[in-house]
Amino acid sequence: MTHRREIALKCNRHCGNYWRMVFSHPFLAQTLLLILIGQDTQKIENGRSFFKKYIPIIKKIAAVSRQPVTFAHASSSSLRIERFCDSSNLFFTVRNNGAEAINSIVEINVADLCISENIAAVEMVSGKKIKTENNRIIISIPGGRTQVFQVK
Repeated sequence: MTHRREIALKCNRHCGNYWRMVFSHPFLAQTLLLILIGQDTQKIENGRSFFKKYIPIIKKIAAVSRQPVTFAHASSSSLRIERFCDSSNLFFTVRNNGAEAINSIVEINVADLCISENIAAVEMVSGKKIKTENNRIIISIPGGRTQVFQVK
């Protein structure tokens, strides 16, 4: 088994979708593995821009707890949702396990989450507001990709 695959499997068991976001980008994954096993400083330097983009998001998600019950569901069966939160932050990672891009609706159960019925969502990588309507987040996710949303 390759180092990349071995680390990815360990991370998947413990961390879920946000690690899949890292490992779905081949250059980022390779660079992260090189850092972990301490090789090839040139590739590490080449990957710096990717780390500046993704590591702050991963740190925010890692700082809160993964919750076993999402209180959210998607209109497409190809999407996998995970929830991460603490008393003041609520994040959802949404993974498109299919090969094709999907336009879907993620419905948030605000009553069970004890949050306001007027939710707003921000996609964490781009920083763009995502269209929401009646406790639903309207998303478009490319095949094989993960997106991270912060809900307020």
